[in-house]
Amino acid sequence: YTFSSGAANAVDTIRSPYVTEYTHTLSAARYLSVTYVVAAIDSSLNISPLSNRLSTIYLAVKNDSCKQRIELTWTPYINQAHPADRYELWLSADGAPAELYGTIPMTDTSYFFDDYHPSTHYCFYVTASGNTGGLSSSNMQCVTSGSETAPSWIRTDAITVENGYLLVKGSYDQATDMLGYITERYKPESQGWTMTGTAAGLNGIVTITVTAGDTNSINLYRISALNNCCREVASSPPARNMVLTS
Repeated sequence: YTFSSGAANAVDTIRSPYVTEYTHTLSAARYLSVTYVVAAIDSSLNISPLSNRLSTIYLAVKNDSCKQRIELTWTPYINQAHPADRYELWLSADGAPAELYGTIPMTDTSYFFDDYHPSTHYCFYVTASGNTGGLSSSNMQCVTSGSETAPSWIRTDAITVENGYLLVKGSYDQATDMLGYITERYKPESQGWTMTGTAAGLNGIVTITVTAGDTNSINLYRISALNNCCREVASSPPARNMVLTS
């Protein structure tokens, strides 16, 4: 039976006392978590009490191309008779055989996949495992990552003063789709970075004017690339401006 809201709905009858497994070919487990119970039936068609309930693991994935990651969430594995001690995340990329990507504590039912490569077809499934091996596996979910390619490196090449303004000049890996760049100044009081200018890159070069820059104080600056969601995806190492006193 499938079991939902306290009611058992018959799926099939197995006409042998020696068969102890069954494949439910019309299961909705690829769309949601499904709960099952079984019962025994004798020759007089008397039905035993229902067994303990077991539910399938349902995995859902969300492609977050803005943050360049994939969010995975799944329903928990609950089985007191056969407890698991870990979840295992299995991954296939572009049709390759699935491989064990990592293990996740039983207290977690979500994971952020950050090893994100552009235009890649990923397939995932989760297995609850114990000392005796795999106990239950989820459905498989597949998603194709976004096509934007972030620069593999960015450098801050120079910080100069021109016409009373700071100019932050940098270079970046041209094997990228991202042409929007910002410069940021480090704020020690908040231990964070704040945007101080923006410009478009061209042929691997970007020059950004810091209109609110203080040419009489020393600060840390860096250049960051923005994706199409205006999120930072890569940043240069920080560099300091120079101040001359006499």
